[in-house]
Amino acid sequence: MNNNELDYTFKTESRENIKIIENKLVDIESAKNIMASIQEIYRCAHSLKGAASMMEFESLKIITHQMENVLQIILENYIIPTAETVDILLETCDLLNDEIDNYPKISNDNRYKTLTESLKKCADNLKDKKTGGKKAGQSQQIEQEGQTKKVNNFLIFKSGNQLFTVPMYYIKEVLNNHEIKPIEYTENYILGVMNFHSTVVPVIDFNFRFGLFEKTNEADPRIIVFKHHDTLLGVKIDKLVKMFSPGSLEFERDEDSNLRTFCDGFYSIGKEKLFLLNVTTLFYYKKN
Repeated sequence: MNNNELDYTFKTESRENIKIIENKLVDIESAKNIMASIQEIYRCAHSLKGAASMMEFESLKIITHQMENVLQIILENYIIPTAETVDILLETCDLLNDEIDNYPKISNDNRYKTLTESLKKCADNLKDKKTGGKKAGQSQQIEQEGQTKKVNNFLIFKSGNQLFTVPMYYIKEVLNNHEIKPIEYTENYILGVMNFHSTVVPVIDFNFRFGLFEKTNEADPRIIVFKHHDTLLGVKIDKLVKMFSPGSLEFERDEDSNLRTFCDGFYSIGKEKLFLLNVTTLFYYKKN
């Protein structure tokens, strides 16, 4: 293969990898298949770094190495990326796309230096979240001062016509469609079992679990895979709303609500109440 063919192959394959990264980052923003998407992004970043090294494109090798560091920390510690982290990675993709044709030099040196430094800071911030547990997601513990829950990332979903939220570190993945195998002689809220990354996981219907039989008019059913200690559980919901990162929220108790048996309180968003799900009740709640 001559130099022209090598350059063409390098640029074509690099652009393909960047496109995959961009698409998977969009999946993360919409909370779809989060960890699977991060694994694919890491694979593509690793391929970009290897290609840059082979082509002796030193600046591209350095910035993709920094990107790889961020993704490796996320994967090893099961951290759900914040919107800020996703934005930095998307910006890096924009730079890579702009600069691939400028091989073997970077044309926008200031932008390159800024993004390289942003990726380094991002990796350092992620390391700061680690506490030595199995998963750094678990390091984002709920620190209680009254009813204050100091948590970095939440997921909002809808079941019936009610909004619920849950800390992201309880969530393994959000699935659009998944085959569920029914099982006989079980509670009516148990839909069956599914194969989740070679593990058999039970799946329940959130509405039936807690008696919320009023359906939403804008259903887009998803299955949220929860992890509590070492146990996995699939939970079918009516609609995924969004992921958000408020830092900390003040949840009020609502002693009159019929949701109080499985929620720790609520947070007001305009005229709506956002109920904080007590994840333990998904696994162990018993009706009287």
